[in-house]
Amino acid sequence: MFENLFPPLSVGNAGNRDIGFLEIDNDPAVPRLSVNCLCPNPPPIMPDPLKPEHRPTCVVGFPVDEIAVRPPGHKVKIVTSNFSTHPVAVTEEFYQYVYPLVVGRQQDGHDRVHERALNTPHGYSGGGVWVINEPPSEGLTLPHHLLRLYAIQSSWGPTYRVVNCVPIRHWLRLVYDRYPDLQELLADQFPFLREG
Repeated sequence: MFENLFPPLSVGNAGNRDIGFLEIDNDPAVPRLSVNCLCPNPPPIMPDPLKPEHRPTCVVGFPVDEIAVRPPGHKVKIVTSNFSTHPVAVTEEFYQYVYPLVVGRQQDGHDRVHERALNTPHGYSGGGVWVINEPPSEGLTLPHHLLRLYAIQSSWGPTYRVVNCVPIRHWLRLVYDRYPDLQELLADQFPFLREG
Protein backbone atom coordinates (compact mmCIF):
# COMPACT_ATOMS: atom_id res chain seq x y z
CA MET A 1 0.00 0.00 0.00
CA PHE A 2 2.71 2.50 1.00
CA GLU A 3 5.48 1.02 -1.17
CA ASN A 4 4.94 3.63 -3.91
CA LEU A 5 4.96 6.54 -1.46
CA PHE A 6 7.92 5.38 0.62
CA PRO A 7 9.95 2.73 -1.22
CA PRO A 8 12.08 1.02 1.44
CA LEU A 9 15.85 1.04 1.03
CA SER A 10 16.21 -1.85 3.47
CA VAL A 11 13.98 -4.09 5.58
CA GLY A 12 14.99 -5.90 8.73
CA ASN A 13 13.33 -8.11 11.33
CA ALA A 14 14.46 -9.92 14.42
CA GLY A 15 13.01 -13.27 13.36
CA ASN A 16 12.54 -14.56 16.91
CA ARG A 17 10.82 -11.35 18.07
CA ASP A 18 7.92 -9.43 16.61
CA ILE A 19 9.99 -6.37 15.78
CA GLY A 20 11.60 -4.92 12.68
CA PHE A 21 12.22 -1.81 10.62
CA LEU A 22 11.85 -0.26 7.18
CA GLU A 23 14.62 2.08 6.10
CA ILE A 24 13.39 4.88 3.84
CA ASP A 25 15.10 7.87 2.24
CA ASN A 26 16.16 10.46 4.78
CA ASP A 27 14.25 13.60 3.87
CA PRO A 28 15.87 16.47 5.82
CA ALA A 29 12.60 18.40 5.64
CA VAL A 30 10.87 15.78 7.81
CA PRO A 31 11.48 16.35 11.54
CA ARG A 32 12.94 13.41 13.45
CA LEU A 33 13.66 12.63 17.07
CA SER A 34 17.23 11.83 18.04
CA VAL A 35 18.48 8.52 19.46
CA ASN A 36 18.40 10.27 22.85
CA CYS A 37 14.66 9.57 23.00
CA LEU A 38 15.22 5.77 23.01
CA CYS A 39 15.16 4.26 26.50
CA PRO A 40 16.62 0.75 26.75
CA ASN A 41 15.98 0.53 30.51
CA PRO A 42 12.80 -1.14 31.73
CA PRO A 43 9.96 1.11 32.86
CA PRO A 44 9.31 1.18 36.61
CA ILE A 45 6.16 -0.52 37.86
CA MET A 46 4.45 1.89 40.23
CA PRO A 47 2.24 0.57 43.02
CA ASP A 48 -0.33 3.25 42.21
CA PRO A 49 -0.25 4.62 38.64
CA LEU A 50 -2.45 7.57 39.69
CA LYS A 51 0.21 9.01 42.03
CA PRO A 52 2.33 11.96 40.86
CA GLU A 53 5.58 9.98 40.60
CA HIS A 54 4.06 7.91 37.77
CA ARG A 55 5.25 9.19 34.40
CA PRO A 56 2.46 9.57 31.82
CA THR A 57 2.70 6.68 29.34
CA CYS A 58 0.90 6.35 25.99
CA VAL A 59 0.69 3.69 23.31
CA VAL A 60 0.39 5.32 19.88
CA GLY A 61 -1.00 3.62 16.78
CA PHE A 62 -3.58 3.56 14.02
CA PRO A 63 -6.62 1.77 15.49
CA VAL A 64 -8.80 -0.09 13.01
CA ASP A 65 -11.91 1.17 14.85
CA GLU A 66 -11.05 4.74 13.84
CA ILE A 67 -10.49 4.27 10.10
CA ALA A 68 -13.02 6.52 8.44
CA VAL A 69 -14.86 4.72 5.64
CA ARG A 70 -15.57 7.01 2.73
CA PRO A 71 -17.76 6.51 -0.35
CA PRO A 72 -16.05 4.87 -3.36
CA GLY A 73 -13.57 7.15 -5.10
CA HIS A 74 -12.72 9.06 -1.92
CA LYS A 75 -9.64 8.73 0.25
CA VAL A 76 -9.58 6.59 3.35
CA LYS A 77 -8.80 8.59 6.46
CA ILE A 78 -6.45 6.81 8.87
CA VAL A 79 -6.36 8.42 12.30
CA THR A 80 -3.41 8.37 14.67
CA SER A 81 -4.61 7.72 18.17
CA ASN A 82 -3.23 6.85 21.58
CA PHE A 83 -4.30 5.61 24.96
CA SER A 84 -2.83 6.27 28.36
CA THR A 85 -1.57 3.22 30.22
CA HIS A 86 0.88 1.86 32.78
CA PRO A 87 3.09 -1.24 32.90
CA VAL A 88 1.88 -4.30 34.79
CA ALA A 89 4.68 -6.76 33.90
CA VAL A 90 8.29 -6.19 32.89
CA THR A 91 10.72 -8.90 31.77
CA GLU A 92 13.83 -8.92 29.59
CA GLU A 93 11.78 -10.19 26.63
CA PHE A 94 8.55 -8.18 26.89
CA TYR A 95 6.60 -5.53 28.77
CA GLN A 96 2.86 -5.69 29.37
CA TYR A 97 0.71 -2.58 29.64
CA VAL A 98 -2.94 -2.18 30.60
CA TYR A 99 -5.39 -1.75 27.73
CA PRO A 100 -8.18 0.39 29.25
CA LEU A 101 -11.91 -0.05 28.67
CA VAL A 102 -12.59 3.66 28.18
CA VAL A 103 -10.43 6.68 27.42
CA GLY A 104 -11.10 10.39 27.40
CA ARG A 105 -10.43 12.42 24.30
CA GLN A 106 -10.61 16.12 23.56
CA GLN A 107 -12.35 16.61 20.24
CA ASP A 108 -12.59 19.48 17.76
CA GLY A 109 -10.41 21.82 19.83
CA HIS A 110 -13.13 22.32 22.46
CA ASP A 111 -12.50 22.10 26.17
CA ARG A 112 -14.93 19.20 26.52
CA VAL A 113 -13.54 15.72 26.99
CA HIS A 114 -15.55 12.91 25.44
CA GLU A 115 -15.19 9.34 26.60
CA ARG A 116 -14.89 6.57 24.06
CA ALA A 117 -14.81 2.83 24.53
CA LEU A 118 -11.78 0.90 23.33
CA ASN A 119 -12.88 -2.36 21.75
CA THR A 120 -9.68 -4.09 20.66
CA PRO A 121 -6.18 -2.77 20.07
CA HIS A 122 -6.24 -3.81 16.39
CA GLY A 123 -4.03 -1.31 14.57
CA TYR A 124 -1.80 -0.37 17.49
CA SER A 125 0.74 -3.10 16.64
CA GLY A 126 4.01 -1.53 15.63
CA GLY A 127 3.16 1.64 17.52
CA GLY A 128 5.42 3.10 20.16
CA VAL A 129 5.10 3.03 23.94
CA TRP A 130 6.07 6.58 24.89
CA VAL A 131 6.76 8.00 28.36
CA ILE A 132 6.59 11.72 29.01
CA ASN A 133 9.27 12.73 31.50
CA GLU A 134 8.95 15.59 33.94
CA PRO A 135 10.44 18.86 32.69
CA PRO A 136 13.51 20.14 34.51
CA SER A 137 12.80 22.38 37.49
CA GLU A 138 14.93 25.16 36.01
CA GLY A 139 15.32 26.37 32.47
CA LEU A 140 13.32 25.66 29.37
CA THR A 141 13.28 22.50 27.31
CA LEU A 142 11.65 21.58 24.03
CA PRO A 143 8.69 19.19 24.39
CA HIS A 144 10.30 16.45 22.26
CA HIS A 145 13.21 16.34 24.73
CA LEU A 146 10.77 14.98 27.32
CA LEU A 147 9.71 11.95 25.23
CA ARG A 148 11.22 8.51 25.72
CA LEU A 149 10.40 5.46 23.58
CA TYR A 150 10.42 2.35 25.79
CA ALA A 151 8.90 -0.33 23.57
CA ILE A 152 7.01 -1.28 20.43
CA GLN A 153 3.52 -2.75 20.85
CA SER A 154 3.33 -6.15 19.16
CA SER A 155 0.34 -8.20 20.32
CA TRP A 156 -2.50 -8.40 22.80
CA GLY A 157 -4.39 -11.03 24.71
CA PRO A 158 -8.02 -11.40 23.59
CA THR A 159 -9.09 -12.72 27.00
CA TYR A 160 -7.41 -10.07 29.15
CA ARG A 161 -6.91 -6.35 28.65
CA VAL A 162 -3.15 -6.01 28.26
CA VAL A 163 -0.95 -5.27 25.28
CA ASN A 164 2.38 -7.04 24.86
CA CYS A 165 5.32 -4.89 23.87
CA VAL A 166 8.89 -5.63 22.75
CA PRO A 167 11.46 -3.55 24.69
CA ILE A 168 13.21 -0.98 22.48
CA ARG A 169 16.58 -2.48 23.47
CA HIS A 170 15.81 -5.40 21.09
CA TRP A 171 15.16 -2.98 18.22
CA LEU A 172 18.41 -1.20 19.03
CA ARG A 173 20.23 -4.55 18.89
CA LEU A 174 18.65 -5.29 15.49
CA VAL A 175 19.78 -1.94 14.05
CA TYR A 176 23.24 -2.26 15.66
CA ASP A 177 23.76 -5.72 14.13
CA ARG A 178 22.44 -4.66 10.71
CA TYR A 179 24.38 -1.39 10.26
CA PRO A 180 28.13 -1.65 11.04
CA ASP A 181 28.59 2.04 10.15
CA LEU A 182 26.26 3.00 13.05
CA GLN A 183 27.77 0.68 15.65
CA GLU A 184 30.18 3.14 17.23
CA LEU A 185 27.54 5.89 17.46
CA LEU A 186 24.97 3.53 18.95
CA ALA A 187 27.40 1.83 21.37
CA ASP A 188 28.56 5.22 22.69
CA GLN A 189 24.94 6.10 23.46
CA PHE A 190 23.90 2.57 24.57
CA PRO A 191 26.92 0.71 26.08
CA PHE A 192 24.95 -2.53 26.56
CA LEU A 193 25.24 -3.08 22.77
CA ARG A 194 28.98 -3.81 23.14
CA GLU A 195 28.20 -6.74 25.43
CA GLY A 196 27.10 -8.86 22.46
